[in-house]
Amino acid sequence: MTIIEFLEDAGLIFTKKTGEEVVAYCPWHDDRNASLAINIHKGAYHCFNGCIKGRDGMKRLLEKLDPNRNLYQILIDRFPELYIRKYIDATPIPENVVKYDVTQLSYAVDNPYLMTRGITNQTIIDFDIKYHVSFDSIIVPIYQKGELLGSVQRNISGNPKYINSPGMDRDKAVFPLDKVECDDKVIIVEGLFDSINAHQWGVKNTVCTFGGNVSHEQAKILATLARTVVICPDKDASGIKMAYKTTDTLMKLGLNVEYTFPSGKAKDFGDMTDFTRLEYHSYWKLKAIQKDLNYMMERS
Repeated sequence: MTIIEFLEDAGLIFTKKTGEEVVAYCPWHDDRNASLAINIHKGAYHCFNGCIKGRDGMKRLLEKLDPNRNLYQILIDRFPELYIRKYIDATPIPENVVKYDVTQLSYAVDNPYLMTRGITNQTIIDFDIKYHVSFDSIIVPIYQKGELLGSVQRNISGNPKYINSPGMDRDKAVFPLDKVECDDKVIIVEGLFDSINAHQWGVKNTVCTFGGNVSHEQAKILATLARTVVICPDKDASGIKMAYKTTDTLMKLGLNVEYTFPSGKAKDFGDMTDFTRLEYHSYWKLKAIQKDLNYMMERS
């Protein structure tokens, strides 16, 4: 039995089982995009919906999969060559894994995928968006204070849809920090292209946190931008859930919290072309009128 087969027996359903990183459907949310990425060699895992993440050799992942059995100990017993804190698979990393230098890639001008998203060539140049021919992927460099932290790869024809470059700590970054322009408010969205699209339409106080979760480090960065943070969750159950979790994180730092939703039929900021009708609702206003975010989402 291989490690992958062990995880399949534990209940995970994989869509990709080659190379260093494997991808599965997350069992903790309605997952149609296979959002759970697992790095076998590093013992790291991450659900891009925010359900779970860690770098503990899959210990918490396995405990959550089956709390009634010590799957983690069974795995270690079955694969004694693995370290407790960091997996080292007996299978070597394939030599044909392609690495790239994002600074050497060509701009993604006239890219059909970006055109369908309404991203203009000027925005592509402004955000230094690149295209990798071999991967058929959009590559977005992540700069912070002028330093290249890494990049996000958006696969056009493969899964998982989004892959962060090795070594990039997403929990310490917001995008696009070097381009955001805030007055009294900063808006946080989930997706990379949500923030890019907002900037293209002039809403330049928008940043993304690479998913629904907002870490303590990201919250501290937001606190340097504005005293009021406006959470814009996706219009679905997981978006609402993450908005409440983010509220707790932000309020622990003494920040004012407000909410807004994409207007009309748009699911997120990436679908919008008209930002003039955004409405803002404070945390305390919702408390006063005894309404929740589901109520505000349905009215937007």
